[in-house]
Amino acid sequence: MAIRNLWPMGRICGLMLAGMALGAGPAAAESAPGLRYAQAAPGAITRPAVPTVPSVEQRQEDQLFEILRELSNACGNAAWTLWRSNSYDDWRNRRARVLSMHYSVRSYESLPPLPASLPEALKLKAEPAIKSANETLAASGDVFKELSTYINAKDYEDDKFKKGDELNAKLLAAGKRCHQLEAELMDIYREFAALAIERRKAGAARPEIVAAMIGDWQKASALSRELGRYETADRATLEGLVRDLSALSDERKANFEPLKQTPQAIVKRFYETTLQDDIAAKMRRLLREAKTPKAFKELAQDRPRSEFWTVRREIDYAMPDAILSYLRNPG
Repeated sequence: MAIRNLWPMGRICGLMLAGMALGAGPAAAESAPGLRYAQAAPGAITRPAVPTVPSVEQRQEDQLFEILRELSNACGNAAWTLWRSNSYDDWRNRRARVLSMHYSVRSYESLPPLPASLPEALKLKAEPAIKSANETLAASGDVFKELSTYINAKDYEDDKFKKGDELNAKLLAAGKRCHQLEAELMDIYREFAALAIERRKAGAARPEIVAAMIGDWQKASALSRELGRYETADRATLEGLVRDLSALSDERKANFEPLKQTPQAIVKRFYETTLQDDIAAKMRRLLREAKTPKAFKELAQDRPRSEFWTVRREIDYAMPDAILSYLRNPG
């Protein structure tokens, strides 16, 4: 399914489609706890097993977290490739000599039932979003392959790009829809993670560490909410939130006992990589660089792979994921 080194009408075109099927069988039927996915082609990748999962319910919940992360990442890739960086129109209208698109399609062949512990209100949001994301991704791969074949055969010479324009319009629509779905999946992940953490923290080996991580994630979540306003975000509010998080990061580094001795890798990464480097330090740099209202508006755009998106993913995915990982394996 790869097309390379094409030379239509004196222009270079290279479209490559990489297909991957994600496997998600019933979590309760697994012989060992853990989450797995596999490629349709030989050379399957296996995720390492989660060290300890005490119940089928938690195994099902962890499987849902994995599905939400996988589909969200795949939607982000689709939004970028099919919409934001799509160069078909420039190539087709001779504004660019080179057309090169590499699209890695990732979708599930089948999806397991949602865990029974998922609240009904959240289930009503999660079920259609997951289904729509999976179907949109799968369909986009078919359209991308059809466009590749169309260009490879130079069929555009017969119909003056009519079919190519129609297929590319479908890809653009799929990319825009995937951008919306990425946001929906992230909201669902964050909401369900908060519920799961609240239930699981009772059995924590070091409750004081878990309580600190939860509280600090909640403080960072205020920044994510303001970033989620994108172009309408208030700069002064952002600066205040970033200043508070920077002070929090410094205080934890200086006085938080689990970080002062030999910290567990998860705790160290939570504070010194995610909170300090990927959130606080990055936001300080971004705000300093966006000195003018125009620069800030451009920075704050709601678009795939924007800086605001990247920071929000650290807060809404990486931080709760670290807390859940610590609860599974505090050692």
